Amino acid sequence: MRTTYAGVIGCNMSEDFFHLLSTNIVENYHWKKVFNCGDSAPIKHKEIQTEVVTNVGSILEDNDITVVFLSNDYLHMAPQFINAGKCVRTVQ
Repeated sequence: MRTTYAGVIGCNMSEDFFHLLSTNIVENYHWKKVFNCGDSAPIKHKEIQTEVVTNVGSILEDNDITVVFLSNDYLHMAPQFINAGKCVRTVQ
């Protein structure tokens, strides 16, 4: 199984989101960085070892991150990530 380093940008990312994608049998997501926009509690889950960042640029500039999950509120950022060579997936 291949490990894919991922970034997450969105305020409503629940443990269910991470658990569902962590059980993906094709990709083994390593949640490297999660952007916390400030009005949500930091994500805490014993299986999720991630850095909570307050700057989206930290995810954009991280060469290890190859896929970024964007919530609907952040879709306007998709072109930036695509131009940086990252795959973009959207989540509600």
